[in-house]
Amino acid sequence: MQGGAYKQHTVRMSCPAGHNNRVKARGKTNLEVPMGIEVGGVLGLLILIADVWAIIKTVQSSATTGVKVIWTVVILLLPVLGLLIWLLAGPRSAR
Repeated sequence: MQGGAYKQHTVRMSCPAGHNNRVKARGKTNLEVPMGIEVGGVLGLLILIADVWAIIKTVQSSATTGVKVIWTVVILLLPVLGLLIWLLAGPRSAR
């Protein structure tokens, strides 16, 4: 190399024919995606566990069958919002 000039090298990964070497998801390269998937997966699992717990507590409550069905449907259709509403206004378990 003369005069301190550096030659730039490009490293390519082997991919199936017809695919780009860099895959973008939400504007990020594939090198940044796995952490987001792990965090989203853990958060989703926590929401699922909380929703199952809320449904079990609803079924064990002393509310009428119709109220139990409505709360269960709300929790299933709106996992996060339904859980928050249930925490504030849902039926309480029988004591």
